[in-house]
Amino acid sequence: MRDAVWPSRTVVVGLQRDGEALEPRGDTVLRAGDEVVVLTSVEATEDVRTLLGVPAEPPGSTPASRD
Repeated sequence: MRDAVWPSRTVVVGLQRDGEALEPRGDTVLRAGDEVVVLTSVEATEDVRTLLGVPAEPPGSTPASRD
């Protein structure tokens, strides 16, 4: 994760792999299927999603509207 170019004011706070919670560290290598918890600004959300290979949200959607 150390080599990734994260947007400013972005912090990776958690990682879950195969059902196990891991502490993200600089030497952590992300794998397909990892669930990553990130704190960032609204403005940087799409940049983080792109970095992690997560598809963009449809326009106008919010987490609450997906239920």
